[in-house]
Amino acid sequence: MDDVQALAKRLLALDDRLTDCMRCGMCQAVCPMFGASGMEADVARGKLALIGNMAHELFKDPHALADKLGRCLLCGSCQASCPPGVKIIEIFREAREIVYSFIGLHPMKKLIFRQLLGHPRLFNLAMRFGAPAQKLLFRDTNDPQKTVCAPMLDFMLGDRHIRPLAAKSLHAKLGDLDERPSAGQIKVAFFPGCLGDKMYTEMGEACVKVLHHHNVAIYMPGTFACCGIPAVSSGDAEGMIKELKVNLNLLADRDFNYLVTPCGSCTSTIKELWPEYAARIDATAERTAKAIAAKTMDINAFLVDVLHVEAK
Repeated sequence: MDDVQALAKRLLALDDRLTDCMRCGMCQAVCPMFGASGMEADVARGKLALIGNMAHELFKDPHALADKLGRCLLCGSCQASCPPGVKIIEIFREAREIVYSFIGLHPMKKLIFRQLLGHPRLFNLAMRFGAPAQKLLFRDTNDPQKTVCAPMLDFMLGDRHIRPLAAKSLHAKLGDLDERPSAGQIKVAFFPGCLGDKMYTEMGEACVKVLHHHNVAIYMPGTFACCGIPAVSSGDAEGMIKELKVNLNLLADRDFNYLVTPCGSCTSTIKELWPEYAARIDATAERTAKAIAAKTMDINAFLVDVLHVEAK
């Protein structure tokens, strides 16, 4: 009964947030999903209409509802173009949480988000053994960018092409970094992200090289967890919070001037979503997340706006 009442409250609260949508269609012009499919159901206003009838759809066919809500990249283009300023992405995230709390998360996603990504040492160990064995899972796509596909993971990845795991992760190459800054020297917490640590390691190495070239001290433990955006995108608030707790524990008592990341998704997640989800933990976690968010920058912005690097 308590679960039903909680679900009803969430649905009512979500319904109250839909009233500002004018169905003007401005979202249609900027939606990449609509550009690919041409389907009204893929446009933000179509999904908002669906969410407006969510209670009925949830009991009628929750899996079809989950599929329709999942057809969104959460890129924010619709929200940026919305004349009345509807918080579309927040609504979509909340709707996904509701539907997956109702039908349950796929067991593989639950394993990945809550166990693997939420326990960095286990994740690092799995990737260490996974790199040599990945040929059993991945197939070469003969793409010039050397991507692979994973037919066994189609339920999560669809037909996406991805980069294979690096032979050696960034943290395995560089070790834990916690450099002591000299007087007046800037120190950054460098957050490479899962891809920067385990796939695009050359990018992470280049970032570290540039930071050292400009006399920046670096804090980079090898046990950062995922930033949490995969869990959030899949409606798994519990997975996000588990990963967030790990990262807050690594950053809370550290003295650094900025948190720098080369990943746009990580930057956005840390700045915008960490404080929101940290508030679900407790007030201390929320304060810590807000302080970290205020110091977080994309590495390009850091080089230009803080170090004043200029192209020659």
